[in-house]
Amino acid sequence: MTELSDVVAFRDLLAGRWVGPAIHAAAVLGLADVMAGRSMGAEKVAGAVGGEVDTVRRLLRALTTIGLVEQEGDLFRVTSMGALLAADSPVRLRDQVLLTGGEGALRGWGQFAAVVRTGDTATKILDGVDDPFASFDGEARARFDAAMAEGTRQIAAAVERAYDFDGLTSLVDVGGGYGTLLAPILHASAERTGAVFDRPGAADGARRIIEQEKLTERYRFIGGDFFADPVPAGADAYVLKSVIHDWDDERALAILHACRQAMRPDSRLLLIEVVLPDQLDQVAEHRRMVWADLNMMVATGGQERSRSQYEALLAEAGLRLERIVPIDTPTMMSVIEARPL
Repeated sequence: MTELSDVVAFRDLLAGRWVGPAIHAAAVLGLADVMAGRSMGAEKVAGAVGGEVDTVRRLLRALTTIGLVEQEGDLFRVTSMGALLAADSPVRLRDQVLLTGGEGALRGWGQFAAVVRTGDTATKILDGVDDPFASFDGEARARFDAAMAEGTRQIAAAVERAYDFDGLTSLVDVGGGYGTLLAPILHASAERTGAVFDRPGAADGARRIIEQEKLTERYRFIGGDFFADPVPAGADAYVLKSVIHDWDDERALAILHACRQAMRPDSRLLLIEVVLPDQLDQVAEHRRMVWADLNMMVATGGQERSRSQYEALLAEAGLRLERIVPIDTPTMMSVIEARPL
């Protein structure tokens, strides 16, 4: 006999597929902005966002069940968690929701079974394009860069606290976008200099961050493609945050080789990534890790990796994994330290 509790739990899992689009709609409509700090009826909310009263009410009810909105009679109020979707929220999660929850993401996940069956990315299956970032241009590229910069900014200070950067006076952030990662690390020591190495299209955003941080004398942007151009040579440390997980083993290895060629014998390589445990359990932290892994599989062909996988990949690039330092943030990321063999 099938247990009724299993059926109910299974239906709850299935219902989860609608949560993401509801949060995305709330971000697109700007609900957290128009409702900030006040209780409102569905009619006023609909008028403010330009929506139909009935459909806006139904969205608000749905958001109530997942803790983004609370209801009192006919009135709705955004909760503290729902306020994270506001455009002026300090953590700027709205950018991430807009990036990952739109039609393109849903289109890609619609090919999930084909991705599992073929091992190809959704972009390759749908459009025949092997480069997962080829479709990012214009507004899409700006949104991606902004979301990545904000996500990095949120953990940069924690990275500086977690890892001992003493003795490292020159650092290169490889694939660092706007360069938000190195700012607190450079502020921690007036002797340090830094460079962010990424596509030329990220230059304006990076220079803006460098100026805002008042680091123009010690921090610079260098344009380049780590698949085609030499990584700036001779630094004490090379830092890559959320870069290696974007790529399959072949292209991840190409990036690591490029870094290894730039390193001195005493340089360090610091990968900031999620490290999967060898044994997964039915806990929220592990669920977040493996769903992120599946998203990389669909979107880019990359993956989250375990310690043993990183050891093997680094060794093939002529590097030795020295240690893994957890970062005290909700992101479940760690600093993976490697040195030349």
